[in-house]
Amino acid sequence: MTFTVSASTRPRLHGVDWALRSCSWHGHETYAPDEPELRTRLRVDTSAGEAWRCLRCANFVPGPPSGSGPADEAPEVPRGRLLRDRVIMRVLAVERLLRALVLFGAAFAIFQFRDDRGSVQSTFDAELPLLRPIADQIGWNIDDSKAVQWIEKAFDLSEATLVWIAVAVAVYGLSQVIEAVG
Repeated sequence: MTFTVSASTRPRLHGVDWALRSCSWHGHETYAPDEPELRTRLRVDTSAGEAWRCLRCANFVPGPPSGSGPADEAPEVPRGRLLRDRVIMRVLAVERLLRALVLFGAAFAIFQFRDDRGSVQSTFDAELPLLRPIADQIGWNIDDSKAVQWIEKAFDLSEATLVWIAVAVAVYGLSQVIEAVG
């Protein structure tokens, strides 16, 4: 196992030093191997006392090491592309969870729409004429609008169809949760 990483060869991807960012979030990962040759390469004496080289960012950190033992038992510390990829995967997992929440909300709204379809349709029919002057000013033909046609078709769907649509949306939301966790 190699412990040396030169500070000048640390990968900087798109201006971000992922190793230093990770060390600032989680702390430095220092290790004191039992092998004397490796121990001397990872330790220096400073005016503040001993300092150990971080396995992630390769900077020397004052104080005792966070772990010690044989070099084969040293922690596997991700750095470089692997570290960046882990951060990106976590961001994508959060995005999938947010998407799942939106889909579960849509499934709930479809179930509510199924029960209150009459009142929603009467409100839609009452508000649509009020939108015509605004639509005319911006040059939008509201009568030929696909969105309005889809809404009007949704009022004609049966309760069973709405239930199946809501179930399909909920299952898709569940698949997003599985992707986020997996």
